[in-house]
Parts: sequence; structure tokens; C-alpha cells
Amino acid sequence: MRKVLSMALAAAMLLTVLAGCGGGNQTAGGSSSGAQSNASSGEKVLTLSYTGDISTLDMNLCYNSNTAEVLSNTVATLFKHDQEGKLTNEICKDYTVSEDGMVYTFNLRDDFKWSNGDPVTAHDFVYSWQRLGNPNTGSTYANYLSKAHIINAEGVVNGDLDGSELGVTALNDYTLEVRLDRPVPYLLTFLCEAAFLPINQKFQESVGDKFGTSVENALFSGAYVVADWQTEYEIRLEKNPDYPLADQVAIDTVIIKIVKDANTAVNLFETGELDIFELDGEQAVMYKDDPHAHAYATTQMNFLVMNEQNPILANVNARRAISCVLDKQFITDEIYANGSTPADYIIPAGLDYDENGNDFRTTTNIPPATDIEKGKEYWAKAKEELNLPQYEIRLMIGDSTKSKRLAEFFQSQLEKNLEGLTVTFDYATSKTAIDKEISGDFDTTFSTWGVDYLDLSFFIDMFTTDFYANTGHFSNAEYDELAQLASGEYLNDKEKRWEALRRAEEILVVEEMGTVPIFQGARMYLVADQVEGYHYSDVTPQRFFALMDVVA
Repeated sequence: MRKVLSMALAAAMLLTVLAGCGGGNQTAGGSSSGAQSNASSGEKVLTLSYTGDISTLDMNLCYNSNTAEVLSNTVATLFKHDQEGKLTNEICKDYTVSEDGMVYTFNLRDDFKWSNGDPVTAHDFVYSWQRLGNPNTGSTYANYLSKAHIINAEGVVNGDLDGSELGVTALNDYTLEVRLDRPVPYLLTFLCEAAFLPINQKFQESVGDKFGTSVENALFSGAYVVADWQTEYEIRLEKNPDYPLADQVAIDTVIIKIVKDANTAVNLFETGELDIFELDGEQAVMYKDDPHAHAYATTQMNFLVMNEQNPILANVNARRAISCVLDKQFITDEIYANGSTPADYIIPAGLDYDENGNDFRTTTNIPPATDIEKGKEYWAKAKEELNLPQYEIRLMIGDSTKSKRLAEFFQSQLEKNLEGLTVTFDYATSKTAIDKEISGDFDTTFSTWGVDYLDLSFFIDMFTTDFYANTGHFSNAEYDELAQLASGEYLNDKEKRWEALRRAEEILVVEEMGTVPIFQGARMYLVADQVEGYHYSDVTPQRFFALMDVVA
């Protein structure tokens, strides 16, 4: 929900990431002026900020974590995650699993309604998932159906089979059956991903391509409804009175302001106009000991996407050179300063453990990447092989304070250490950056992703040849085979699976440098005194506003 962002996928460097899981699932009570409780009316209002706008209200087309967070708070689904990242029932009343682990039967509550009054039924899940897999929908998450190992998913996604053949069936209005081609241990948390949210077929077909483009062209069934969406300015969520669990929802209104400038966000917090915001690097240093500051370790990975359709970046020695000359320690200590740690790996720590409690990360041997002299040697080889009249790459970057500072540092490192290379900037808003990255209209860009499901394979799958998020077009046959084994034949054999993942990671970030890992992320927020139950989780949604409260 994929999932994670404040870095809207890769591009805009927004830090509120695509859907995820793992460590850092803490709760916090704030401690500052700021939270808004309208004493005269008794209305409870929570105000927070994003550094970039949401991109859509169409769940099948959701691509960044800001969007996933809004959708997951306004559209009910089978399960949600609590403050500790544990699954809790929402629409699902109960479920059964067949003895072989390949048939799930979900019994749904019959009291959830869409905002047009229609009941939320099993048919809404079937329609959404069939639409997700339909090639005409154009969803970048379509192959998640295959990742979930739903029967016939690959044929549906490839256009070889009709959506009706997908292994998901409404046995009746309130019973949903999901059939798999193999047991999938992470299935339930996977289905919390925003792309799997239900869709009211009648309404979606009535508005067609406009579905999700505005409040008027969307329906809601969750704890909140989107009452207003002013692009690049503000999103307003209002408590849904028809939500069956409304008595558990304390906050009446959630206001999300789009604030790209870090200093502006600080001022808004200090004057009580923001209750929650994420600290920028310089601010993190300034406020790290403040009682309002709350840090959260995450399994989010931050890396450089290199578009191999660019002739320079198609050269493996050029990619290796770039990796060698980046001072990752400076980036984490000075630009982010929020507890993030430098990384030369792509599979995060804190995600999975063996029977002895050993983190997967401690069982690998990825060598340090930073080596200026070696980087210069790689660059010399690259120029010999390329023999181009000039060497210029375009860095697509967001327009937030942190994005600009990171871009300038990246430019200085490369131009200083790789003789003859010029780095130019292509500033883009969150939505524009996503569109450009998907279409391939970029050379390189920074990306922040959290895992969309509780499994080591997420970041390995991301760089397989045909995966939707592989916008850099890295491709390696051995790597693809290892990823397939880890998600297929070895899925329930941890020893073989871990070995395949270790080898795949080595190919990606040591031998071929298909991406440049930069750091494993952490997040630091200022939270006002009056906010209770504040939490940040790596799983979707990162923050469930119905679990929070604002007190006088």
C-alpha cells in the first residue's frame, strides 16, 4: 500500500510510503500545543500534513502511500491492522481455510454500506479483483493477483483468460471464496493492500473513466468519507455515520494539508494549525529530544532507480560508479537525521527471522558499496565502453525541502567524483512524477517503498523483469528464476527460500547494480499533546485514524 510515502513512489520524494509491514509499530501520545478539539461544538478535529497530494480515489489504480492511507481509511475491507500491526476484522465476520491451505472462505458482515446506500457485498470484492486484473484497467498492481497465487490470475492479467475465471467467487451476497494454486502464508495481510479494496460495480460503470478522479466520482464505506479534495491543497475526511463500528471512532474530522515546505509545517504546528507532521532532516536534529517527537523504525527501503533505457545507465560500470561515490552516511546523518541507517542491501532488516531468532539480514554478506577510487575506475571503464560526446543524466525529484536538498547533494557527489558527468534536475509534483516514472520519462529518481505484504520477497519481486514497479527496466534471467523459486516452489521451504533470496540480492546490488540502495528508513513525527493513540505501522494503512483520539 504499497504501499508507503511521503515520497510518492520514487519520484516525488514524499515521505509517507507505499504500503508496508514489519518493525516500528509503536503508539504515542503527543505533547505540544496544536490538536484541535472544537470545545463549543464538541467536534473533534485532527489536522496533519502530507508533502504531496493523493493521486486518485480509484483503489485499483492506487500507487503511492498517501493515496493508500486515504483509501484505507475511507473504504472498508476484510481486515485492518491495529496500532501494533496485527490484523483485526472489519467487514470479515469470520473465515475458514481448507486443510490444504488453498481455499479461503470469508463470511462477511451484512451491515456495511456504500455512501450511496448500497450494501457492501462479496460481489464488490469479486468485481474489484476482476477489474484489477483486467489489462484494460491499466493497474500497476495487477500482478499482485498472481503474487497472491489466486487461481488463473496470471492468465487473467495477461489477457489470456476472462476475469470470470479468476479464482474468486461470491457464493452468496455475504460469502466470499478465494481459491489459490498453493498455500500463501502472508495472504491475509496481503489482502489489506489498497488495490484489493472492494468496488461497487454499478457505480463504477456509471461514471466510467471518471471513477476516482473526484469526490463526486467515488464511493466510501469506511470509518470516514472524503468530504472534500482540493488538489495540491487539502483533503477533508468526515466521520461516516453509517459505519457499523462508528461508536469506536472518536475523531469527527481529519484535515490533511498539502505542505511541501518543512519550515511552513513547523510554523503551522507551533501555531496549533497542525497536530501531526513529519520532521525534515534539519528539524529532526533540532527536535529529536523534544517530548513531542516520536521516532518509528521501519522496513522501508530508500533507493535510486536508474532507467536502463538511458544509454549511460544501461552500462553496468556506470551504475557501479554511481553506487560507489554516494556518501550514504551523510545522507542519513545530515539530510534525514531521523534514525535512518545507511544500506547497501535491498531486503530490509526486521522483516523475517529463522527458528533461532536470527534476522534474515544478518545471514547475508553484502559488501560495503562506498569506495570513491573504485567508483572512479568504474566510471573510466564506462566512458571507454560508451564513448559518448557528453555525459548527462536527468534526476527527477520532488519539490519538497528535503527532496531539493537530497538532489543537490546527489548532484555534487556525482559531478565531483565522476569526471565529465553532468546532473540536471527535473522537478515534478507527486502525481506527475508517478506518471513520468511509469511511462519511462526519466533517467533516474529516488524512491521510497515499504513492503506491501509481510514477506522477504517483496523487494526482490520489485526488480523482476515484468514487475510493475521495475521502472528502471533491470532484467536478469538468473535473478528472475530465483525470484520465481522463492515465491513458488520454495515458498514453504525457508532454508531453500532464504538461499535463493540471498543469491538474488547479490545479483541485484553487487554484481549488476540494478538499483542503488541508499538507506533503510525511519520516521520522526511531531505529535500534539491532545492526540492520543498516534501510531505508525509498516502495514496498510500506516495510520488508521479511527484508532486515534483528540482530547481537551
